[in-house]
Formats: sequence, C-alpha cells, structure tokens
Amino acid sequence: LGTFAESLVYRYACMMSEKAVFHHNHPAFENNYSVDSSKFERDPVTLDSLVALLRLQELVLAALQVCLRTFRERREKGSVELKLAVALQLLREADLV
Repeated sequence: LGTFAESLVYRYACMMSEKAVFHHNHPAFENNYSVDSSKFERDPVTLDSLVALLRLQELVLAALQVCLRTFRERREKGSVELKLAVALQLLREADLV
C-alpha cells in the first residue's frame, strides 16, 4: 500500500487545504456549499467563487481516481476496506454523501 497510501494522502491533503482556503475566501458558502444570498448585500456567487469550486472538484476527483485505479490494480488483503474508507471520507468532505 506504500505508493497508494502516499499518493492518496497527498491528494487528500491537497483537497482539504483547498477546501479550507475556499471557505476562508468565500465565507458565504456553507460547509455543504449552499448559499443564502439574502444575507448578503452583493451576490456571493461570483466567477471567482465558481472557479474555486471547480478547482476543489478537480482535487476531489483526482483523489477518487487514485482510489478507483487501485481497486482495479491492487487487491491485497485489507486494502479494499482501506480504499472504501478513504473514498467514503473523500465523498463526505466533498459533501457528496
């Protein structure tokens, strides 16, 4: 699991870092990325916020691709459970579960 774990940890860390930056720079967005624009004088959904969301989506997908690729390539005992646990956590952090 060495290379898989290193790659996945790196991708997950990138995604979490980008998520933190996104929420810092765009406080109108809730953790589930919804927005109540009535609370704001100006619409918080901007081109900048949408580009940031797309970047975050790219990082989530990159981490999930590492998981999915290894489902096909590696089948060591215990690795399926680890991959599923990581994939589920990624989906939770992306608010897709």
